[in-house]
Amino acid sequence: MRRRRLLWQVYPPLVVAALFGLLTTSALVTREFRRTYLDQVALDLRARAVLFAQALTHTNGESLGLLTRRLGRTTGTRLTVVDAEGRVRADSEHDAASMENHAERPEIAAALRGDTGLQEHVSRTLGVPMMYVAVPGVLAGKPVAVRAAVPLADLRPTLAAFGRWFAWGALAIVLLGALAVTLSLRGVGRGVEDLRAGAGRFAAGELAPALDVPRTLELAELAEALNAMARQLDERLALVLRQRNELAAVLGSMVEAVVAVDADARVLNANPSAAELFGWAPGAAAGHLLHEVVRNRDVQRFVERTLAAEERLAADLVHFDREERYLRATGSPLRDAEGRSLGALIVLHDVTRLHRLENLRRDFAANVSHELRTPITSIQGYVEALQEGALDDPEQARRFLDTIARHTSRLAAIIEDLLTLARLEQTPEAAGLVFATGPLDPVLAAAAQACAAKAAERAITLDLPTPSDLSARHNGSLLESALINLLDNALSYSEPGSTVKVTLTLSQARGEVAIAVTDRGCGIAPEHLPRLFERFYRVDRARSRQHGGTGLGLAIVKHIMAVHGGRVEVTSTPGTGSTFTLCVPGGPPRNPAA
Repeated sequence: MRRRRLLWQVYPPLVVAALFGLLTTSALVTREFRRTYLDQVALDLRARAVLFAQALTHTNGESLGLLTRRLGRTTGTRLTVVDAEGRVRADSEHDAASMENHAERPEIAAALRGDTGLQEHVSRTLGVPMMYVAVPGVLAGKPVAVRAAVPLADLRPTLAAFGRWFAWGALAIVLLGALAVTLSLRGVGRGVEDLRAGAGRFAAGELAPALDVPRTLELAELAEALNAMARQLDERLALVLRQRNELAAVLGSMVEAVVAVDADARVLNANPSAAELFGWAPGAAAGHLLHEVVRNRDVQRFVERTLAAEERLAADLVHFDREERYLRATGSPLRDAEGRSLGALIVLHDVTRLHRLENLRRDFAANVSHELRTPITSIQGYVEALQEGALDDPEQARRFLDTIARHTSRLAAIIEDLLTLARLEQTPEAAGLVFATGPLDPVLAAAAQACAAKAAERAITLDLPTPSDLSARHNGSLLESALINLLDNALSYSEPGSTVKVTLTLSQARGEVAIAVTDRGCGIAPEHLPRLFERFYRVDRARSRQHGGTGLGLAIVKHIMAVHGGRVEVTSTPGTGSTFTLCVPGGPPRNPAA
């Protein structure tokens, strides 16, 4: 329970009593004022209705409407005449013919019975609060109901003025009460304040000097108890500080995010990993409710479930920060020696990398299965056709065998590319790769020579850069393989008669050499660019298989550049062409796994 000063234990009852009296008085006065106002309005309306009813005895049906409107304007009253069947015969502010039947209106029914009817409600015609008074009358020898109505005045200004008066009165009473209580408790409060200041010193760790013992018996006993407590705190403080430092060292060294909350889901403690995960400043979350500092609803629900559970819980959560992160959450209830709940301890382990690796493994397995199934199914189908009699037709048998050979070559190409990727994923030392600094012109020439036949077949011109002295640290065979892959793609997707251009430039700012391959093909849509270097990813599967691609060429290019410590970039405009750039750094190669 939160402790309060002695002054605030005596002062609130006085304030409550004063406010209660003032509120009661205000309510009674307001109610009486409203009742008096409404009674006066009702008496006035009844007098107007009676006068109007007397005036009806001297008129006929033809001048009724004119009389009603004239008297309504003169008296500032809405006047209505309703016959015994409930039909409106005349109204001072509305067309009587278009008004609905009033037989069921309470004030009209009372007037037709010979009584006076009084009613307050919002006018269906005018849409404002009004008071209605209806009295019996006679029109052309027949009984009618004569109704008078006026809008009710807005009482809010009067009530607001009363509220201001009440507020000033309440303030005066509170101030007088506070002054009286302060004067009466000043002597006792001074001694209590001294003890409080001493206790504050003890709480801050200043355990010396001891408190002065006052002459008042109760305060003297309290001071002696505080001095005894200070001696015990001095003995235990060192132990507590040592244990806290050990706990802070353990939590600080943990990779997992650890958050301790109390039974109200208020953060008690959090380690640096938790602060980094949720974007807190160190120590900033302590004392705040969890939902104030953690915006993830899944984490909030998990903490609520842990606080309500009797045993440890575990769950997989997703946290959105700068990127999507997957968390393995474990929650354990915190209990004291008597088994009462103190809160919960939440441990969050970031398994984003494991989750992504599992997705990659699953996608890779599915893609490999799909890529291998197509040629295997075709081979199996043609073999069965040969077994069922196609061997007897030499021409058809040769065509089937050519197709089987083509699919077998495709299987061999896929397997070779997979082996290449596996080899590239090792460290350069484990893969037996050798890197040396040397010129790049021989690599470009060898790659162009390897693709010359395909370029000639498609009547495409290979535009190579002029010889230069640019060099970089590289593995010749791997870099040549990467260039062949890019040139082969450029030749496959360029239109016959076009040009594939290769440029070689040096970037002094980055200390790297850029080898760019530009085609004039169909280009690539922007949504495909982020996934272009994934294994088996194809922009157009049908066209890629038509050109004999395995779906692994660009993935191999990406891994080759990773082995070199470089990168591959792509820019493309649909309908215009694409440019793939190999950026080869001048430094030593790196482990691609890093």
